[in-house]
Amino acid sequence: MSLCSNVVVGLARCSTDRQDSSISDQIAEITEWATENGQNLVRVFEDEGVSGSELDRPEVRALLRHLQTSKEKGTLVVWKRNRLARPDDPRAGLALEFQIEQLGWRIHYLQGPQSSGDPLMDAMSSLFEHHKSGQFLRDLSSDVVRGMARRAKEASIAPGRTPYGYAKELTSPGGAVRVVPRGQPHQKLKAEASRLVPGDPEEIEIVGWLFEQMAGGESSLLGLAKALNAKGAPAPSGGKWSFRSVKKILDNQVYLGDLVWNMRSKGKFFQIKGGRSSPQRRLAGAHGIPIK
Repeated sequence: MSLCSNVVVGLARCSTDRQDSSISDQIAEITEWATENGQNLVRVFEDEGVSGSELDRPEVRALLRHLQTSKEKGTLVVWKRNRLARPDDPRAGLALEFQIEQLGWRIHYLQGPQSSGDPLMDAMSSLFEHHKSGQFLRDLSSDVVRGMARRAKEASIAPGRTPYGYAKELTSPGGAVRVVPRGQPHQKLKAEASRLVPGDPEEIEIVGWLFEQMAGGESSLLGLAKALNAKGAPAPSGGKWSFRSVKKILDNQVYLGDLVWNMRSKGKFFQIKGGRSSPQRRLAGAHGIPIK
């Protein structure tokens, strides 16, 4: 293999379309840097809509394969260190950088600290930058989960699909209220509070009828479904009633006035525990470091 210092490979990543530098912006800056410095940009790997906390990303794996198999070695150009990784453990980010350098490539970041040539100082700088990036995600996760738990306690959150017989009431910070009927497409604004309110009167009447029938001793869910179909009442999905659609309503705690939320917590960094934001337990070494 030959060392070719003017060979450049790029990596661009963004997890949302609202970040400070989009994929296209990053590619444009990488391309501009290569042109201004007389470098030969051969490829840019793109991670669109992927969190930097996931180090074992498909494009990172593809990047490492390219760096390993390329006969010519040169420079990996990344807009910023947190575009390469936002690791939970800063050592994971440092390990990824070391792996790239072991493959014969240097890393150049368009923004942020550059290599000083001193291995110790560069390692300390990298650890600090990766820790700062990972801490940003942890702080963001904690704030989001804490806010959701508070809104759930205040009954100002209506997660998921609107239940049969209900509508969704959205209230802006200024007090403007809009009611969205069940099944109607809508876009909830970030600042709006959301809660469930009574919806279609016909649906409310059917829900009440179902509970009255069960309370009166009717135990056949299929019989209730047939009765509703005989009346010509459309099911929640718009089709025919079945014992499953009847059971789904009778088992739903929302009709008892209870808001059920966060039955399964899937947060990577924080979860709701005891009604509060609590750090997730992480397995030691589970940092998703790409393996050669």
